[in-house]
Amino acid sequence: MNKLFRLRRHLKLYQALEILKTISTSKFVPNKLKAIKQLVCYRHEMDVDNIFLDIGDVCNSKCLFCSTGIKNRNGCSSEERGSFMNFEFFKQVWTHLKEVGFIHTPKDQRISLYNWGEPLLHPEFERIIDYLTQEKRKIVLSTNGIYLPKFSANVNASSIRFIRFTMCGFSQASYDKIFMADFEQCKRNIATLVKNLRAHHGYIGGFGLIFCVYQFNTHEIQAAAEFARSLHIDFWPVWAYQVDGKRGMQFLKGELPTEYLSKMFQYLFYGGHKRGPVNTCHFAQLCINPRGGVHRCCMFRESMGSIFDMTPDSWKALCDSYPFCTECKAAGFPRLLCEDDDEFDLRALKYYL
Repeated sequence: MNKLFRLRRHLKLYQALEILKTISTSKFVPNKLKAIKQLVCYRHEMDVDNIFLDIGDVCNSKCLFCSTGIKNRNGCSSEERGSFMNFEFFKQVWTHLKEVGFIHTPKDQRISLYNWGEPLLHPEFERIIDYLTQEKRKIVLSTNGIYLPKFSANVNASSIRFIRFTMCGFSQASYDKIFMADFEQCKRNIATLVKNLRAHHGYIGGFGLIFCVYQFNTHEIQAAAEFARSLHIDFWPVWAYQVDGKRGMQFLKGELPTEYLSKMFQYLFYGGHKRGPVNTCHFAQLCINPRGGVHRCCMFRESMGSIFDMTPDSWKALCDSYPFCTECKAAGFPRLLCEDDDEFDLRALKYYL
């Protein structure tokens, strides 16, 4: 039933029911695969108007396949690890986005307050949430659950429409490999945050547990699903992949250090991965870093310029001619994210269905 509520929010009800019916009743695996891909496509269509406004590229995790996590593993200085977007600068960015037309009033436009960092660590998180609530905006958050914020009694969380909890497994052994965090503490934090938000702060949004599937944790999927079910939240097992676009490109070019490359093949499902160029990419969205720099998508940290120098038209024109995007698609980097790879998806069905 929780799946149906989520589908109602994001899809036309008739289409959602038809797709869900196919997934649940079909005994022919390719039909199930086709239905799942339809669902993914519809979700991508709903994501076109999403803006990633990263309020802080600081994170408390040490993910092996994320550039922020790798910096944390390497013991970089606090300056090198990232920074937070202070509240006054956030308002300046927001005002510009409204004035030039990036921000408008469709009911489905969402603002994701994350990209390379953990948004709940932001020291002015409540002020930003209250501000966007006054602006009547829909907010999406993603958190690893390592840190449990203490919200004040008067904060209004009604503008938060969805919170994604990302887990790298369902055991301390899995967490030692990726997050390098306390697994049991993360479980407690996730459960507490769900309970507190539902009980207070006017929260009316949904929750989803994103379970990143690695070669070493496939046997933990069921336990994670039961945990999500116990909290009455959505459960989405997804392929773990190379989040750092720069290293992903190095992988395709054969330029990764041997030790790191061996970890990729040991942990990620890249063994049957197809190679070759692609024509489209679902990750091309407006992304703004804490310093006001603009990124072509959420996978690469190279800045295309300042958001204050851009309008929607100039941004689109720049994207259409941006050399790096051409190079990325020509190298086939989107395929690393398991897009348009039927054989790769088929091997996942035994875990997902």
